[in-house]
Amino acid sequence: MNKLPHIASFWTGSQLGWIEQLCLRSFVLRGHKVTLFQLDPVKNVPDGVQTRDARDIWDPDPRIIRETGASFVADIFRLHLMKNTDMIWVDTDAYCLEPFHIDDAGYLIGHFHGRTEIANGVMRVPRDSPALEFLFGCLEDPTFVPPWLRPALRQRLEKIDPKDRLVQMYHIKRSVMGPKALFHSLKKSGEIEHAKHERVLYPIPWQFCDALFNPHGGVDDWIGNDTISMHFYSSQVRRIHRNNPPDPDSYAGKLVAHDLGDAGQVGK
Repeated sequence: MNKLPHIASFWTGSQLGWIEQLCLRSFVLRGHKVTLFQLDPVKNVPDGVQTRDARDIWDPDPRIIRETGASFVADIFRLHLMKNTDMIWVDTDAYCLEPFHIDDAGYLIGHFHGRTEIANGVMRVPRDSPALEFLFGCLEDPTFVPPWLRPALRQRLEKIDPKDRLVQMYHIKRSVMGPKALFHSLKKSGEIEHAKHERVLYPIPWQFCDALFNPHGGVDDWIGNDTISMHFYSSQVRRIHRNNPPDPDSYAGKLVAHDLGDAGQVGK
């Protein structure tokens, strides 16, 4: 049996929620080696998940940490992960249904619903990916203005001193280096042909993520024989679901019971 790829994620908070615990643990249970990169110690890391200093991969300018947000830092960190390792990036709210495999060309990427973006919640591109080189060029050029931004946002950014642009890009559009950036660069390079159908990695659109918590069902029809991951979209999950154990009869509740045991212990 071929060795499964190494899985990596990143967390900037001091403690994981139950969704993050569940999702990271799911990769361990499917046979993957899993590393959670961190800037400071994180509590509640699931059994089997290793931790490592994120600065081993990318040592960010303190100003980026201080003046932007965790999502922006994570969007840049995963690019460095692609360049400096052979690991697969996963968001901490990506649940593993089946073991992950990189295709023969070195890719594991997938479409969002609607095929207008390539999601970066699960990401592996080769170290020599032209799209990756393009994105690094964007980050290293202080005068760069992302062409994937709307014209009005580009005009705002053009008026900002180049030495402040990387930080201000975040304040103008928090997801500026996220899915739209990846979609633009992969389409530009032609690597978009490696992207998998939305059903494989992101079967449920974020707008319907409540279905994961519905004890009366609503998930099964989204899943296909080729689905290997389920994204929770934790930033879109209602607070009541994030802060409490899921109903045991819901899809999420059944995953918790299988992977973490007593649902009443999640988050502890």
